[in-house]
Amino acid sequence: MFPSCSRGSCAGVGDAKPGWLLDEVTSAGRENLDPEHVARYDTKEDAGALAEVAELVALGLTSASTGVDIGVGTGQLALAVASSCRRVVAVDVSPVMLAALRRELAAQRATNVDVVEAGFLTCEHEGDPADEARIEAWCATGGADVASVWTRAELEEHVRDEHSPFTWLLEPMIERSSFAIEHAVRSDDGIFAKYVARAI
Repeated sequence: MFPSCSRGSCAGVGDAKPGWLLDEVTSAGRENLDPEHVARYDTKEDAGALAEVAELVALGLTSASTGVDIGVGTGQLALAVASSCRRVVAVDVSPVMLAALRRELAAQRATNVDVVEAGFLTCEHEGDPADEARIEAWCATGGADVASVWTRAELEEHVRDEHSPFTWLLEPMIERSSFAIEHAVRSDDGIFAKYVARAI
């Protein structure tokens, strides 16, 4: 993922993380945290970075652009595109992957790549991160009476562990499971949705 943006930056989330937030490091997969796997990653994986850079340039990437590479890994794309734009923000949750990227940045003396240890959900941009305010507002509706209402802790667990409010995760999963969404009803707050899907 490499959206081109004219402004904005990422910074790792501080210590005050909301209770509903997914543990992105645990979800990264064992191999992405394994130094032996990371050491041989670039030998085995060709990300086709030069072709992607050409596509980005064709789409309007210029020397004045800032690019954000989320899930940068060892940085094949970030390193390839650095000479074509003003700044690259390289984001990944794996400290092992980022250590490999930092070594390569030092070797290439690349000075316009900022490395951020964070993930898609925890990378903070200028302004409100997508969907965070809405999820936080929903979790804040939790009550205190465990017997009769959902508590804040229960709502946070629901978001963190089941991911069900994330339609951007759920809808592609439905469609990739050979179903077509024929009708969708979403609540005004964007938290709940109902679907009618047909097997294709």
